Parts: sequence; structure tokens; C-alpha cells
Amino acid sequence: MRKSGVVGALTGRRRWRSVTVALAAAATGMAVLPAVAQASTTTAVQQSAAVQAAPAVPAAQVAPVASAAAAVPSIAGPAGRDYATEVFNDPWEYSNSDDMLINFSGTRRLSNQRYGGNMLSAHLDGNSAYLSPVWGGYSDSLLNGRDAALPQNGVVAARYDAFAIELYSNAPAKSNFYLAWYSCPTVNPASACSGRSGFVYLRPGWNTYVVPLGRTAGSGGSFPLDWAGTINGLRMVFNAGSSDIKLDWARLYKRDSGVRLGISGLSGRDLVWDSNGSDADNTGAASAAPLQGTAAPTWGVLPRNTPDWRAAVSGDTADLAFLPGRSWRIGTRSGPGGRVSWFRNVNLIAPLPELITPNPQGSTDYASAVLKNPWDMASGADLSSVKNMRVLSWGAATSLARTPARSSTTRSWRCGSARRRSTPPSTTGSPSRCRRTAPTTWAAGRAAARWRGCSGGRATTTARTRW
Repeated sequence: MRKSGVVGALTGRRRWRSVTVALAAAATGMAVLPAVAQASTTTAVQQSAAVQAAPAVPAAQVAPVASAAAAVPSIAGPAGRDYATEVFNDPWEYSNSDDMLINFSGTRRLSNQRYGGNMLSAHLDGNSAYLSPVWGGYSDSLLNGRDAALPQNGVVAARYDAFAIELYSNAPAKSNFYLAWYSCPTVNPASACSGRSGFVYLRPGWNTYVVPLGRTAGSGGSFPLDWAGTINGLRMVFNAGSSDIKLDWARLYKRDSGVRLGISGLSGRDLVWDSNGSDADNTGAASAAPLQGTAAPTWGVLPRNTPDWRAAVSGDTADLAFLPGRSWRIGTRSGPGGRVSWFRNVNLIAPLPELITPNPQGSTDYASAVLKNPWDMASGADLSSVKNMRVLSWGAATSLARTPARSSTTRSWRCGSARRRSTPPSTTGSPSRCRRTAPTTWAAGRAAARWRGCSGGRATTTARTRW
């Protein structure tokens, strides 16, 4: 499927890209009904003029209309609220490696994981294999990037209450996955801070899965946490044996936050969508297995009366918030092998901000801005103290050369001057230093150190880093 090609960025001051005229209506949750496609009959031309003259109406009030093959009207409206789009300006389309960590962080029992062909592919090496759409970060590390334990990256559960994914699987029958979520950032979270969805049974080939998030399916003291508060970890846990998966796109979104489309007779039919307006590549449209093959599909189906269909369809109304922001052709069919009746061309608008600051050259550095002396290891002024180290020297390459005197070494970053009079609270030590370093072990040129950071002479948070 064609991707938007948007690259993620850090948060900062933003300006909005120009979008179509329909954006004004999209911002207020309205669905605009422009002209129906021109046709050779007088009736179609009259219908087009009538639609053009009609005022904009709320998306939720678009009346059910019988599907027609000859002329497919178009509407535009807002795409549903999506976590990755709103927080990182980069929807999960698996076209760049920022969309999900696939190394040892947040994965288990995966092999041959890779990005390519605008999708993420991996082999599951057994049951309980998992990957993490939302990775909290290690609890004893310096958090950075998209780690969801950072306050600005946490998932506000009230703002996003469903998960949708376009997923390929060749797993055996009765295989499944479930979503596990956490409110504590750690590799092996405690049971008290975890919850999970029910089991989602995998179907062969490409399929779209929609999972509402709310009450936990855990029991007996296991996974007791409901989807509530701030979530900083989300895993997809597979019980699918040795099998392959591919991810085309995913969304952590808010239900009923975008276009709601009324379609006459939808309550008894499959919901179908197409991303390129062509039937030629909707392979298997007349077969009982419509989405076989490993290439990412350009179309998809929510089969009626499945849990996924029930999560997105209410009566004759489809909640399109589960679909990514782009143009789609929406239709219905009676079931596998049935003819698709196309109903509307829908442009789901998701304006993405263009980042102005910080820029690729970087943003403000604490040591440079506050201490007026960057931590470039050019002199001893960059450190407040050292312990169990000897033969310290400051080389021409502005680096600290060190020889450990024993296996446990510590150092304190200088975070202030002796002239600072504000005293950090608790037992953080001298007001002129941000300290309380923990013993660290040197190994292969790497070490870990713990320090207490300062801002204006006050102690803030404790973190650990490696260098």
C-alpha cells in the first residue's frame, strides 16, 4: 500500500502544512459532500448539482444511501485521532525504522525481523513471542527518543481506546495474539501494573484486526490493570508457534473520533475499502480467501459479525477512525465471493505538522546553556569529582583518558558552582553539585553511572546512562 512517507520528529514548535480546502470542515468534524462523478445521463448531472449545493453536514449524520456502481460520490473529513500521528508526527506505516524497535528492546522469540517493501516482517520462533508497538524503555536507563516512559510520550488511555492493525500471518489454525499493556517501564513488568486484551484469533493471509481497549481480560490476580491512566508499554504477544508475520500499518486510536459513514444495509454485509481506486489489483475479490499472498494489499475487508467488524460497525454506520489518514474507496459486499458495491470515496484528512524547532542540528544543551561550559571533556571543570580512578589526563581530542584503579569506579558531573546557594532537597549532598553516583563496572570500554540532575540548583530526577 502506498505510504505517506512522513518521517518522525521530536516535539517542538510546529507549523501546519497546507492541505485541501476540505480541511476547514475537517477541523470541525464535518463531512463535505462535493460533486458526484460526472455521468452521461441527465439524472447523474442533476444529482451532482444537487450535492454541490448541499451544505456541509456532520459526518455522523451522513444519511444511509443505496450503493451505486455508476457514480461514487466523494466526501472529506477528519481521520480518527491516532497516537503515533499526534505524539510523533509519524503514523505507524512501517516504512521507517522509527515506527517500532525490532532489536532486543521490546521483542522476544523473534528472528529475521526487518523493514522492507513498506512493511515490517518477522519470524515467530514459538509461542509467547512478542513485539512492542509502544516501548517504555528500560527502568534503569536514561530515557530518550520514543521511550514511552518519558512524560511527553506516555499513552493517555482516555484519549486512545482501540488498536487496529493490517497483519499477515501464515500461522496454523487456532493461533492467536493478545495485547498486553503496562503502566511501569521495565523489561519484566510486575503483575500489578499490567493488563491485557482478550485473545484475537488469527486468520490466514492479510487481514485487518480491530481491538477495543478497556476492561482487562486478566483474572486470578494476573494482568489486573484496566486500560486507564497513563500507559507506557504496549505489546503484541503471539501464540502462533513457528510462523511468519508482516505488518503493513497499525493505529492506536480513539473510536468515533473521525468520519462516521452511514451505508444502507451495512448491518448485514462486509465492510470493504480500497486504497487506490482500482479493482484490477483487488486480488481474490471473488474468492473465499480474499487476501492471500505476502505483498501488502491495496484493499481490505472486515467480515460481518466478526469481533473486528463489530468494533467498527454499529447498525448501518461505519466508524472509519480505524483507517489511516488518506483517500479510500468504501463499499460493502454480501460475503466472500460477493460483488463489491462501492459507496463513497472518502478522503480522511490527517494534517501533519512541519517541525521548525528543534532542527536537525539539535536543540539546547543543559551544560552549554546553564553552566556555560559544555560537557566536552576538554578539562577537569567538566567533572565535579572522581573516585577510584587514577592517571587522569585531558587529551588533544577533548576526551577524558582514564585508567581504573579497581573494578568499581564513580564520577560526578558538575552541575553548578560553589557560588550557588540553593540547596537541593533531601540528601543529595553539597548544593554545589548534582551527585549521589552509584558504583559502576567498567567492561569493554563501557560504564554505567547514576546521578541526580539539577535545574537552577534544585535536584530533579535520577537516571542512569551508558557510554
